Parts: sequence; C-alpha cells; structure tokens
Amino acid sequence: MTVQKFMQSQLKKRQEKNPKFSLRSFARLLKTDPSSLSKILNGLRIPSDETVEKWVDCLKLSSEETAELKNAITETHSFNPLNADFFESTYSWVHPILLETLKLPNAPRNLPLLAELFGMSVEKIEQTISFLENHQILHKNPHGPGYTTSNLTTVQIPYTSDLRRNLQKKYLEMAQKALEEVPLEKRDNSTLTVAIHTDDIPAMKDIIREARLKIHRLAEKRKHQLNAVYNFSSAFYPVNQETL
Repeated sequence: MTVQKFMQSQLKKRQEKNPKFSLRSFARLLKTDPSSLSKILNGLRIPSDETVEKWVDCLKLSSEETAELKNAITETHSFNPLNADFFESTYSWVHPILLETLKLPNAPRNLPLLAELFGMSVEKIEQTISFLENHQILHKNPHGPGYTTSNLTTVQIPYTSDLRRNLQKKYLEMAQKALEEVPLEKRDNSTLTVAIHTDDIPAMKDIIREARLKIHRLAEKRKHQLNAVYNFSSAFYPVNQETL
C-alpha cells in the first residue's frame, strides 16, 4: 500500500463514522494544513519521517497500522528521482496525460497517434515511455495489453510556480480546442460567478478537491474497461483584485 492509499483509507474510515468529517477536519486532527494534506492524498507530496511520527500519535495507530505506514514510506523513498531536464521539458504536462492514455488497451500500438497528440516525434514518445518504465512509474500490464502506473511517484525536483503556470496554460489551451472541436454531448464546459466572503475560500477549495477525488474514485470502478481519457480542470479566482 502507498502512503497516499493509507491516508485515504484513514480519512474514509472517519467519514464513514461521521459524514461531515471533511479534509479540513482531517487536517486539524493531524495538526497540519489542508493544502499539504491534500497534496499527500493526491500523491503529489511525500511526508517527512517527523510528520509520520506525528501522524502515528494523532491517529492513535495500532502497531500493525504503524508498521504498514512506515513500510509505505520506505518503499516510496526507494523510487528514483526524475531527471531535471526531462521534468522541465516533458514531465510537467506530458506525464499525467501520457500515463492515463497508456492505460487504454490499444494505445501502445498507436504511437503515431500519441506523437500527434503531444506534438512530438514517435522517437520522442518511445524515449518518454522508456524513461517512465526505467523509473518505475510505468509498468507493462501483466494481465493484458496496455500499461499500469504507479500510484505514487517521487519527484525530488522543486515544482516551481513557473512550471505550475505552464501546466495550467497547457490544459487551458486543450480546453479551448475541445470547446471548438468536441460535440457538446461529449464534454461539459460551465462556469459559476458568485459573490462570496473571502473567509469561505478554504472551504470552497475543499469542495473542488473533493470533486476531483469523486471523479477519480468513479473512474477506478471501471479501470479494466477504459476507452477514453478526459481532463477535468477547475479555475477558482477573483474577478476583481480589489475588495469592493
């Protein structure tokens, strides 16, 4: 089990007892901030040994659960870090889309289509796939065609604001293209503009995170029957910078 899955199971256990137990409630219990906890639950951050020790105490874990969590941490740290040049040129946007696309049964046999999708040569796609395999992020599916992926990947490179912005810009470009080219019955583009109190911003961000998690959980239920790759992006920002 990964750290991500372990912590998700701990959250789910508490939500089953109390449906109102939110991510923020979990963060308060763990004495950490919701943003950091969300990254761990989504596989984007690995907790330090000190944090894990604090969790053991806060969650009142049994000796078996403590061993399970610490083993997950040990296994996570055994992954190889990504090459910095590769990360900046390719990983930051190709990686998440390529990994999901390669789960489709016929994708490995359609490298020219993948190359067209990513605006890369077939040779570059092959190099990227090879790199992901060598770094234990991507694995050949032992039960049939296609690939499986690691649930948690170590990225020991600072994910800078510039990289985050570039990634979001890429998704916005793809969303714009879909708006023009994809039939309405195969997509959903909607917006909500609402006056709020800024104290509610953290709670609203929690709602957006929960929506992402629910979509992921639903997709996992049919992980052996995949036939398409979709992207869900959300943009939550002030319409005006000045408070009226």
